[in-house]
Amino acid sequence: MTSLLVKNTPQTARYLHILKRYLSSSLKQNTLPDLEPLEQVAYPPIKPKFPEGTWGKMDHKYAWQWQELKENFLGISSIQERLSALLKNENMSMLVPVKRDWCVHNFDERIQELNQVSATVMDISAVNEHPATLQFREYITKTLLLPWKDFQPNALKNFTVNNIDTLISELKQHISDHLLLQHEIRPVNLTLEDKKYQCQLLFRSLSDFLIAKLGNQREYLKTSQFDEKVLVRALWSRHGFERKKKIYVHDPDVTKYDIVQDQHMAFQSQFDAMIKSHLPLTEFVPRDAYLTTSQAAPKLPYRYTTYGQEKPLTKKKPKNILAGHRLGDPCEFGLVGLLSTLDTESIEKKLGPKVGKDCRLSFGITSVFSWLTAQACYQGFSHIVDVAYPLASQLILSDGHKFSFLAYQLNTLELWKDDEGNPLLNPCWHTEEMPLYHSVENGQVREFNDDVLRLLIQTFAMPATDRGYNMKPTLPAGTDLQMTDFIPRKVFVPPVIEEEQYIVS
Repeated sequence: MTSLLVKNTPQTARYLHILKRYLSSSLKQNTLPDLEPLEQVAYPPIKPKFPEGTWGKMDHKYAWQWQELKENFLGISSIQERLSALLKNENMSMLVPVKRDWCVHNFDERIQELNQVSATVMDISAVNEHPATLQFREYITKTLLLPWKDFQPNALKNFTVNNIDTLISELKQHISDHLLLQHEIRPVNLTLEDKKYQCQLLFRSLSDFLIAKLGNQREYLKTSQFDEKVLVRALWSRHGFERKKKIYVHDPDVTKYDIVQDQHMAFQSQFDAMIKSHLPLTEFVPRDAYLTTSQAAPKLPYRYTTYGQEKPLTKKKPKNILAGHRLGDPCEFGLVGLLSTLDTESIEKKLGPKVGKDCRLSFGITSVFSWLTAQACYQGFSHIVDVAYPLASQLILSDGHKFSFLAYQLNTLELWKDDEGNPLLNPCWHTEEMPLYHSVENGQVREFNDDVLRLLIQTFAMPATDRGYNMKPTLPAGTDLQMTDFIPRKVFVPPVIEEEQYIVS
């Protein structure tokens, strides 16, 4: 160990003397008194990496953008304003927030242009003849297709219809009279439009008969609404479609992109007929009955163009959301929808019966999904604010001869999350296509199919009940369209003709 050599000088000796005095005095001093405990410092809370909920493999920054958009929508107290905000470019593009660039004179114009370019929409056609269209439609709606005969839920069969055998006989006679009348007056060579019109007449005849006959057993049918040629339009966003979004850059000649995994979808369909009520259908199964953790979720292994889908465009953005009724109409829940499948006849002749059948089924599930999506939007929900409860509806597909039935339950609209972030599925039970009758010959309708007649009665008799909770929970109480009343019946006052008096002079 080396020792430190200090030169012995008078100045050094003086410093050592002072140091010894300081050390001796410090040892003699008492210990310091206890310090008072410091007050607890209130630091601001640390922002979590992800918002509340499950987000799967989504980037945490993008998850916060969705959460902020949801909070903004919940702050809108009007359904009409929410529907309008749903279609705004800035809410559809979801650009990365940027600070205002004061050095750029046209900053607002550039941001507006970026919002418009990024608000692309994939327009889904009503009928697509591609052989793989069914797989594509299952994926974009996150629909789990379940055969009726194997997976029919108890809610679709555990209800009674009084005197159903008598109703089947009466319905058989009613349809027979209708078909015989149409068979005698129709031309020999029917055009496609003639066939569609006859199919609509059959839908109207069936609906009028069943609503009248079942009205005493189902009181809500007495106040239900029957509409024809009703337009339905919906908008939602689906995960699994990688796309580029432009990012704001100070230099307009430099282009940068942000990669996201969701794409907006739009669908429009015209229902030949629909029955609506002020009461919703009872849910078929619990909301969490079918999850991606226990069921095989729909997959899309290839690019969307492989399934015959066109490129997303900004000009495809829908003008509005339509659910088949006006805002404020008390009959805001769909009971039964009826769709003609005659547009698929040419597809079946060209590509075969299997492609035609898949085309009709894909048309059906996309139509009923869009119908329920639009109904959910009219309750204050959307793909931004997910539904708080299941919505259910039924669909009848027919060309006037063959019938198939669908029962659909909408469990979620947060389809922009992956399966890990949102495991809920939208189940759809479907039957095979069945002929209503064999043929019309010699003034008789031969071989009615009692199974189809029974399903027709059960579809119209499916119970609709009051859920017992607020159907618009995201809207403040007392806001517009929160409470609706039926349109009062028009009171007819017979005109009183005053007696004319003649004065005879």
